[in-house]
Amino acid sequence: MKKKGIPCGLIDLYAFLGKKWSFAILSNISHEPISFNKLYSIAGHIVNPTLLSNRLKDMMSLKIIERKSEGGKRRYALSEKGAKLKEHLDRIKIWAVECSYPMPEKCKKCKCVCSEAFKARN
Repeated sequence: MKKKGIPCGLIDLYAFLGKKWSFAILSNISHEPISFNKLYSIAGHIVNPTLLSNRLKDMMSLKIIERKSEGGKRRYALSEKGAKLKEHLDRIKIWAVECSYPMPEKCKKCKCVCSEAFKARN
């Protein structure tokens, strides 16, 4: 799919973050490599495997995560860009708490690891 006009990585990033489950999936990826199956399990099998695969591809395309191979198994970990992005997203969460946006009480006190979003859908 060809894009028209001048490419804008910021618009691409915002578009990605606005896609269903993007933030919840990203929040569960760290520098510690994690497998597809583990991410799928964390999501409580709510996220369709194809959608999860597509979100991981989007994150690799945006250079937010890197795919690593360990013992013949694919695992995903944050890139340096992804780590910086998560720092900024944590700042947005602090702002949201200060502005009284609703969220689970335990989420107000820690870094975002959004397994709560998956639980809310069960």
